[in-house]
Amino acid sequence: MQHRGEIDGLRAISVGGVVLFHAWPGLLPGGFLGVDVFFVISGFLITSLLAAEATTKRISITDFYERRARRIVPALAFVLLLTTLGAVAVMPPSELEAYGASLRAAALFYSNVFFYGDIGYFAAATKYMPLLHIWSLAVEEQFYIVWPLLVLLLVAMKRTRLLPLVVALIVLASLAAAVWMQKRSPAVGFYLTPFRMWELGLGALLAVTPLPAAQRSAAPLLIIGLALILGSMLWLDERLALYMPTPLPACLGAALVLYATTHAKPRAVTLLANAPMRAIGRGSYSLYLWHWPALVLPRIALDRGLTPLESAAAVVIAGALTYVSLRFVEAPWRDRCRTPMTRARLLTLAAAALLLVALIGTALQFSGGLVGHAAPGVARIQPLVHDDTSSAARCAAGEATAQPGAWRDCTTDPARATADVLLLGDSHAYHLAPGIMAAAAGRGLNVRQVTKHGCSPVYRGAPGSADLCARFNRAALVEVARHPELRVIIVSGHWADNLERRAALLARGGTPDAAQIAMARDGLNAAVVALIADLRRAAPNARVVLVGTTPEFSVRIGRCIERARFAGRADADCLDKPIKDQPWASLGDATLADVAAATGSAIYLPRPLFCDGANCRAGSVDSIDFRDNDHLSAAGSQRVATGLFTVIDPLLAAPRPGA
Repeated sequence: MQHRGEIDGLRAISVGGVVLFHAWPGLLPGGFLGVDVFFVISGFLITSLLAAEATTKRISITDFYERRARRIVPALAFVLLLTTLGAVAVMPPSELEAYGASLRAAALFYSNVFFYGDIGYFAAATKYMPLLHIWSLAVEEQFYIVWPLLVLLLVAMKRTRLLPLVVALIVLASLAAAVWMQKRSPAVGFYLTPFRMWELGLGALLAVTPLPAAQRSAAPLLIIGLALILGSMLWLDERLALYMPTPLPACLGAALVLYATTHAKPRAVTLLANAPMRAIGRGSYSLYLWHWPALVLPRIALDRGLTPLESAAAVVIAGALTYVSLRFVEAPWRDRCRTPMTRARLLTLAAAALLLVALIGTALQFSGGLVGHAAPGVARIQPLVHDDTSSAARCAAGEATAQPGAWRDCTTDPARATADVLLLGDSHAYHLAPGIMAAAAGRGLNVRQVTKHGCSPVYRGAPGSADLCARFNRAALVEVARHPELRVIIVSGHWADNLERRAALLARGGTPDAAQIAMARDGLNAAVVALIADLRRAAPNARVVLVGTTPEFSVRIGRCIERARFAGRADADCLDKPIKDQPWASLGDATLADVAAATGSAIYLPRPLFCDGANCRAGSVDSIDFRDNDHLSAAGSQRVATGLFTVIDPLLAAPRPGA
């Protein structure tokens, strides 16, 4: 296939959008769509080569994988190894341990699955994950495991004329699945290959479908395509990233550009095929690999975000590393004349390089991030940093499930068939579980935990909604109804966040005014009242206890202390960090108090344990109460449970409501 300079220019737009978005998010809020454009380009180019080979009946799977190995592996292995050296230098053990797991995932091309299971792409913590961006490469390589085999099968069956139809069906099926999945689990649709295949398939469809040459319409189609891409990058933002049809305009724009320039070269093609754009495009793969570690490692070393000027310096460094990588690693290995060897040897070397990197990652992970070589103070903090509130974590229903955790994992005494107390809510209920279960066990009570991260217990969705949180909350009520013997139901949630989100929706992106805040409070009040009514219908003899807010700090406390010790700073710097949930926390507690008074429910407000007015403390040097910015450690959970049971004990001693 003849080299096309305008495709290099399209690559330049793609990688430029991604780099600008990551370095200066406000400058190009939809720059992340550059990845989607990359997918379309990749599907078009790879399938064009396969289709050309199909016409000659000379498709070679081993030749295809040799080309992919030469294109992908050398630069990837080089970047991963150098990034690992940087990570070892600046990361404390817990972060280096997590990095090791992500390194193995990157080397073995399952980063998309790894990060889907670990954390959302746009969450704040991702700004400190040097290999997050490799997820898109994993999607491509997973796609290309199957794609040439499908083409080869059609060639072997002498059905190559069916290729456009087969590709079109794949595109439609994947697109429909992506739309369907966004209502159930947006993160699944974002990360996993079946829901991204339509983007690669769109480029592939363009490559195999005999379309009329766009001679007269080439220039307008090119301009429309570029407008769709750039307009999407300018006007869309990360709040829409997980939802369809956000990537669709940019992908259609990329397809239009490729179509318009396949059979004609309108004058407007110089927008893409000029020398600077071609140069950036030729280095786009290495630049994509380098730009994110170049931005993330300084953030970790400085333990803060980068200033615009620092981001500019990081991008310049990424550009320099791109030049080195392109000239001394990528180019030599892509040229068979400069690196002559048999196909078997090349594939063996590529596999060995990736396996070596994966083994390094495994070693970093299972050594606890080289914790044995860390200073004693850093090693001692590891139990807190890794504190997932013990067995409670098993009961925090995962991203893709709408069912409560299994009885055997989520009760104080699984041998008993009945429960006395049920804990219901999101992660702000789950972090109470260790303390509640310990206190309950000492009283001979069996506690059933029904929690799901990110799912407010009051969320219902539309009637019959397929949304995971709505389904989970419906399943939670079914679980409550299975246990009419329940004596107490504890309800806890991230009330401050719930209230803030309600107000933000009313303000439509602006700053909520007093009337909108009052409406948000009324909405939360009504939602909690409705939940209590549902719980009382499901378990008439149970008393409902509402648990108020715990403070939300501006930093992850456990990681802050680990980083402080790693850098030789004092722990105390991390224990008095500012809180960021006012005034919403106070308003949330006040709303719960109103609900409790109106419904006759009990209430416990744990905030005074940690706060004196607006001043909050995350514990002491001897007892740290928070493991991250807003979730309790096991010690903090026990502290709250002690206070909570001063409310629960009298309820257990009193006659039951239905008695």
